[in-house]
Amino acid sequence: MGSRAREFLDSARLEVSEFEVGFHRPPYNSVHHLHLHIIGPRDTITEKYMFREPIFASVESVLTELLSVK
Repeated sequence: MGSRAREFLDSARLEVSEFEVGFHRPPYNSVHHLHLHIIGPRDTITEKYMFREPIFASVESVLTELLSVK
């Protein structure tokens, strides 16, 4: 999903670094199926706390967490 988000932003000629890409974590999610957010550009986000841990998790942090589960 993360690579598809990067492909989408690249195809739209947008800088990946200007966007928040990730997932809302339970219990902060209101939609109960897996879906990825692309939010931005960052300088237009007014409620920045909504896109930080523990409410929001980057693709990388979710992958790290999943790979550490044994």
